[in-house]
Amino acid sequence: MTRLFTRISYSELGLRSDSDRQFGDYYVYRTDGNEHLKVPEGFPLLSASFQRVGVDLVLVGEDGGRVVIIDYFAQAEPPALLTVTGAILDASLVRALAGPLSPGHF
Repeated sequence: MTRLFTRISYSELGLRSDSDRQFGDYYVYRTDGNEHLKVPEGFPLLSASFQRVGVDLVLVGEDGGRVVIIDYFAQAEPPALLTVTGAILDASLVRALAGPLSPGHF
């Protein structure tokens, strides 16, 4: 099943202010067990850098814009990421691009 990301609020993250559109330069999402997730329109997924921050996935665009996917790596089978044009990055590729949980350890 393909779904758009579920946007979560600042209050769900324990922060004080909220925005109905974007958290500064951050979009924050929860995967909600979806099989495929479509990144926000306009976000450059294919040229973004991928970072593992604990169990979260952080995508950083060339312009500094960010997408944070809460608990992405906490799932047994994380969802594939899709662009609005249909490009798919499966979970194994996302894991490889984000790097190991503990860099330098094998």
